[in-house]
Formats: sequence, structure tokens, C-alpha cells
Amino acid sequence: MSWDVISDNVYTCPCGKSTYEVTTEMDDWNSTREKVTMNCLECKDKYQKKYFYKSDGEERWSWVLKKMYDDNW
Repeated sequence: MSWDVISDNVYTCPCGKSTYEVTTEMDDWNSTREKVTMNCLECKDKYQKKYFYKSDGEERWSWVLKKMYDDNW
């Protein structure tokens, strides 16, 4: 089974000094997966992804400060 890249996007990181990449892939059975790569060394040390669900049940994620995440969970 192979995975094909269906989108590859580059966004500005939270500090604004660099970028992060989001690559979405799909396999032969239409399953998808997402790979996020933080390119900014400063943000890599300070932030992590936090997953949450929207009211319609759709899964989303956002960058949060590691300190905030550790203190609240």
C-alpha cells in the first residue's frame, strides 16, 4: 500500500520568524494522514500541538505553549 501526497503547505510559525509544514497524504483505500514539521528551532522548544474537537465532531489542532499545556493538563 502506498501513500500519495495530496497537499503540502507551508505556514508561518507562531513566533513569525520561520515556518512549519503540513503534509497530507492519502492511501489506496482513501485513508488520510497528516504530518506536521516545525522548522523553527525556537518554536520547536516552546510549542506543541494540542488536539481538540469542534462542535460538529471534527478534529482540529493548534499550537500551544508547552508551559501552558503542562500546567493545565
